[in-house]
Amino acid sequence: MGSIFKRGDVFYVSFKDAVGRRVKRAAGRDLAEAQRQLQSVETRPPLPAGLPQGVYPFTLAAKDYLPRLSIYGRPTSIKNSGTAVKHLLASFDSRDVNRLRSANLDTYILTRRNAGVKDRTINTELIVLRAVLNHAVQTENIPKLPVRVRLLKVTKTLDKGVSIETTRQLGGWASVVMVQTYATTADRAKREAVEQLPF
Repeated sequence: MGSIFKRGDVFYVSFKDAVGRRVKRAAGRDLAEAQRQLQSVETRPPLPAGLPQGVYPFTLAAKDYLPRLSIYGRPTSIKNSGTAVKHLLASFDSRDVNRLRSANLDTYILTRRNAGVKDRTINTELIVLRAVLNHAVQTENIPKLPVRVRLLKVTKTLDKGVSIETTRQLGGWASVVMVQTYATTADRAKREAVEQLPF
């Protein structure tokens, strides 16, 4: 199915990905490592039967990303990313990565917030989602990023007194409604606002 070739000092693996496209990937300077990487892609489970050509489910994208992270990531990053992927899989499981849209991310963020999850944790999960999508592009499993993954930075900006319209422009949101969706006002800011009310 796949092959290994060498250019200069570097070995490369060449194989067909889950959707039938040819992928060539650098595997390092060690032939044994190149053989291990080729074996791992050849033994990867096939896509579920009945999926149309060009569909790349999030489940497969995440499973492709985690082994790469285990090579280059730190132990804490690997653990945190594994936990984040579990939460992401609960929402995006078999959804085609090519069809992810900002509305899907908004729903995910609101669902996690309603579950009592802090913005910092959601940001970690969004960073992992961004890394999974970038990895899918790099391995040529998807042609381009389907959506821009924004982190939740709105609260700090609004707490510092920046207007909601300026925050909208800085964040690149289409409407003020989206800024309000992402914004959560800190308890400290609420207390200060109440203290300024005339009684």
